[in-house]
Amino acid sequence: MSLIGSGVRDVRRALLLLVLSATACRGAPATSVRPTAAGSSRDSVAIDRVVHRIVTRLTDVPGVAVAAVRGDRIVYLGAAGFRDREARLAAVPSTPFYLASSTKSFTALLASLLAARGVLDLDAPLSRYLPDLRLPPERPADSVTLRQLLTHTMGFSNEAVVVRTAYTGEHTPTQLVELLRGSTVTDRAFHYDNLGYVVASLAMDRVTGRPWQRLLDSLLFRPLGMRRTTAFMSEAERWGVAVPYWAGADSVPRRLVQSKRDETMHAAGGVVSTAEDLAHWLEANLNEGRVDGRQAIDAGAIRESHRMQVRLPEPVTFGPFQRFGYGLGWYWGKYEEDTLLHHFGGYAGARAHVSFMPRHGLGVAVLLNASGPAADVADLIAISVYDILLAKPGAAARFDSRLAEAERRLADVKQAVARQRAERASRPSTLTHPLAEYFGAYRSEAMGTMRVREQDGRLRLALGPLEATADFYTRPESVRVEFSPGSGEVVQFFVSARADSLEYDRYVFRRVGAQ
Repeated sequence: MSLIGSGVRDVRRALLLLVLSATACRGAPATSVRPTAAGSSRDSVAIDRVVHRIVTRLTDVPGVAVAAVRGDRIVYLGAAGFRDREARLAAVPSTPFYLASSTKSFTALLASLLAARGVLDLDAPLSRYLPDLRLPPERPADSVTLRQLLTHTMGFSNEAVVVRTAYTGEHTPTQLVELLRGSTVTDRAFHYDNLGYVVASLAMDRVTGRPWQRLLDSLLFRPLGMRRTTAFMSEAERWGVAVPYWAGADSVPRRLVQSKRDETMHAAGGVVSTAEDLAHWLEANLNEGRVDGRQAIDAGAIRESHRMQVRLPEPVTFGPFQRFGYGLGWYWGKYEEDTLLHHFGGYAGARAHVSFMPRHGLGVAVLLNASGPAADVADLIAISVYDILLAKPGAAARFDSRLAEAERRLADVKQAVARQRAERASRPSTLTHPLAEYFGAYRSEAMGTMRVREQDGRLRLALGPLEATADFYTRPESVRVEFSPGSGEVVQFFVSARADSLEYDRYVFRRVGAQ
């Protein structure tokens, strides 16, 4: 891009910020920005129609922000709905949304960049960077590499480390290394998991002497001009991060308590970003690290992160996409006949779609502050944007048909959820003792402490900051909890004179005292 082109773009972005500040007030309507100087105005108008019809027709969707890039130009940057429904605060392109597992593409590129600089070797044994790490004898640390961690082929799993880093926040680097001793050995085939990225971040922290969050900021976010992207939730909250909702199963979206905090922002799912910033991210990935006409990120590191490293044992269907391979933090797949590199993210109250088509030079990011049945519209928006940018015949009619089907599906889901809730509410208790005999604290050295108390005549369970009121379950001495909406997990009690222990997620917690 020429210096003149860069100057025009800077002026356009300055005007954009003025628009956003004007529309971010309380009670503001759904907003969008159509930077027609950067692309086809007809495409921008068509994409804007998609974004706003989604929020208008599917009232379960609280808020959405979208970026579309063609080559080195922003084709569309817009938003609709609300980042906070109750306060009537509009979602805008600069609204921070939690990315969940879309984080992995950032973490993997960070590792690739450190390798390109000679700071680490992706194919060196993990024991070089974590010499105190002891894995099971069948899978020693000197048989595992960073590349295997980042491609989900390392051959071990450890749910306790995943839960502590993603959900409870009860961990230190020393604790995590110690907990890895109790890992379960698996085969070397591709098994998608958060664990590899968490362990890779421990190695990067150790070798650089800096936390991975700060490395992302200095080596990726700042060079790319991503001004509202961070791996610290405390920082994002100062910018007005989108409020999380559970959507599509209740009559209206259910506001969730923000369960993410700095301690649970892990390297497999710990980045917050905006549609505005993700436009830069897509541009960098489409142009081998170039943004605004400058080389912001090493081109070789970008290419290595994109290169397909692992072929999946068999193609996997994910919504409208077929996945067949994995790079470093990017799935290889297809949308219809076109190759799509992508990584999506999902968590309680968040859904992210980040993807690009290398051959066509197109990229799309869609951010929702919702989980649950309505969150699938992120992919509906994305494929509709690709249809428009690829000038597919009948793109508008295809979108209308898909939107109508989404409406029907959500109506069916709500009826099914209502039936399931009624069925659970009618279940008799299978607990054989008075509720007070189950109250108390139960300890697992791997998972932490589970606390059980009474609330409104029912059991209330808490694991760290996760809390849920239990439903009765069908097995003797068991209850069902949803620490995350829609999850449905069983807690099994073991009782003699009173409850002595419980089992959750295959881990045994032994009673250690009163609640």
